Amino acid sequence: MASPLLEQMRRANERKVSVPDDKGDLDRLSFTVRRPPLLRHVRAVNASRESGDPFDMLRVWLVGWSGFLENDLFPSGTDDPAKFDEDLAVEWISDRLKVLERLTDETQRLMAEFVASRDELKGNS
Repeated sequence: MASPLLEQMRRANERKVSVPDDKGDLDRLSFTVRRPPLLRHVRAVNASRESGDPFDMLRVWLVGWSGFLENDLFPSGTDDPAKFDEDLAVEWISDRLKVLERLTDETQRLMAEFVASRDELKGNS
């Protein structure tokens, strides 16, 4: 189990990303992404480029979801909340390229903001 300060630091790097459900509604479903440490992100991007699989990069960012019900995942599912599972999330996203694009764009934006903030700090030294 991670220390309380490490958990707090990680949570500070989390953002909610709203995604459309299968009816196009953007108000109900969201993924929680967490900016990983820069080195881990770079390794994941390189692995993604080598494999051609965008999920090699996205998996290091995905940490949760909200609003998902079983029937969002498959038609015969119930109205019960679906517990987050990384493999389940990847499977669901794989059938929704607009969601993949939205998550990828947001993770790239968050990483660019982080890198820019680090560059600004170097300039103030």
